[in-house]
Amino acid sequence: MSKKKKAVTKDVKSVDKFEAIPKKYRDFIAAIIIILPLLYYFVPYITNNVEPSGSDFLASKGQKHLYKEWEAENDETVLWNPNIFSGEPIYYRVLPKRIDMYFILEKLGNIFYWASWYIFIGGLGMYFLLKHRKIPWYAAVIVATVFVMLPDWQAQKGEGHNSKLRALMVIPWFVLSFSYFFEKRSWLATGLF
Repeated sequence: MSKKKKAVTKDVKSVDKFEAIPKKYRDFIAAIIIILPLLYYFVPYITNNVEPSGSDFLASKGQKHLYKEWEAENDETVLWNPNIFSGEPIYYRVLPKRIDMYFILEKLGNIFYWASWYIFIGGLGMYFLLKHRKIPWYAAVIVATVFVMLPDWQAQKGEGHNSKLRALMVIPWFVLSFSYFFEKRSWLATGLF
């Protein structure tokens, strides 16, 4: 004897309110929600004209000052700083002169505190990564908002670990492009990766 399953009817009124929002507005709404905690964190820096200065940041300023002086006197690009630890390579600080995402974020840092832009980009990356993995958009917004509010990001910029913070905020985009590359295997996916 087989059991008959009752047909489940979907009530129109029980449709998820978040899914009722048109798709063309969802990403914009997500960006606004992600940026709100960043404004809460960073507007005091702007209004009080202050910036956290960790020990690594201050030490880096002193080190940078020495080789910038030498560059100005000798008109050469410095790749090695002999004044610290019996010599230390600094070629990783020499950035190419091109317009890319980092150049744009550096220029936006003149308008508003630089770390807020990087954390916002990291939050957007987390949002789009989760959307790509078929997570509902409203759940992806919640996770991305929690991601930008992690205390570790505040500690990174507070201690002066600026390069580390920049690298961490690119990771969601890297994972997204990697995932897209393995799914599509096209020239576009290769270029994005």
